[in-house]
Amino acid sequence: MIKLFLIWATVGMVAPPPGDCQPTASHINEPLVFELAIESDPPRITATEHIDLVEVNHYFDGAGKPVFDQLIFYNWDPAARRFNVVAWRLLKNPNQLPMRNPSNGKYYASWHDGKILRVIQTDHKQETWTQYDPETYERQFLPKSNRSDLLRLDLQK
Repeated sequence: MIKLFLIWATVGMVAPPPGDCQPTASHINEPLVFELAIESDPPRITATEHIDLVEVNHYFDGAGKPVFDQLIFYNWDPAARRFNVVAWRLLKNPNQLPMRNPSNGKYYASWHDGKILRVIQTDHKQETWTQYDPETYERQFLPKSNRSDLLRLDLQK
């Protein structure tokens, strides 16, 4: 699917309108419209959910070299009186980092997951630098098979 976007910019000199052969003084400092064609199939569904805590983890090997960055999502378990891992995702792009909305104080992380735009909202964010994988460590408290995971939507790809 090809999408056309119009981009407005103000420039000192713009191209004359169609039919005019020479620019005139009236074309200076007028808005200029660019057409940008982008081939894409944008997400049609947004999955928004609240998570109690998001951890931005930077995992390093024994020599101190970066191995990977990940987002780990936790929900509070009142019975166990601790945060349990719900899910994790590799951090592939800095745009996935949770950003604080100053109007409500909440953090939002979003990314494209197939045909779904995922938006995670949280009140609490922490950032860690470790030489172990916290998500793997947490499996001793709640095995992967018992995790609730992020919202599941069955969509044909």
